[in-house]
Amino acid sequence: MNRNAYWARRRFSVAHEIGHAVLNHPPVNACYGEGAGPKRPRIYDREADRFAAELLMPKLFLSREWFRYSDDALAKRYHVSNQAMEIRLRELGFLRE
Repeated sequence: MNRNAYWARRRFSVAHEIGHAVLNHPPVNACYGEGAGPKRPRIYDREADRFAAELLMPKLFLSREWFRYSDDALAKRYHVSNQAMEIRLRELGFLRE
């Protein structure tokens, strides 16, 4: 993974975790290992993903810029991964075929 992709994914992960806090999702004990202990329902992760997407790639801004830049250029402009930008553009109905 290249360095920019690494930071873009970290930014999204941090925004996702902020989403859990802002949306008042119940905490998960970080001491539990993978696959052990209580987990959040999947709906909370989807909500946190939507929060992170809107925080990092606001609909208002993308609606003004999506037609001027390629998907890759938008990902770089918003400092997110290409995958995150593709998902966001698809959700907003802006994805070019």
